[in-house]
Amino acid sequence: MIKSGKVSVTFPVTARLDEIDNQWQNLVDLAALRKQRLNEAVDFYQFFADADDVDHWMVDTLRIVSSDDVGKDEASAQSLLKKHKVSSLLFTDRAD
Repeated sequence: MIKSGKVSVTFPVTARLDEIDNQWQNLVDLAALRKQRLNEAVDFYQFFADADDVDHWMVDTLRIVSSDDVGKDEASAQSLLKKHKVSSLLFTDRAD
């Protein structure tokens, strides 16, 4: 088995090494697939978090723009007008 200071590898050992190499490559492929699926899951949950933020923003904006309150005096009317203008600008910015 030992020839000139080197170990001769027999067929069963070579076959086992090939099998281990194949299993290792399979494990690497599965890890890459798992990473891809985890990244897709992150994107999925991020989408729903963003959609939830937009939903809350829309409810708040709808509350402001659909209010029947016109203010009791000039200062409160100016404040409501300012809120409405800000909401309008934010709506325009979100649309872009």
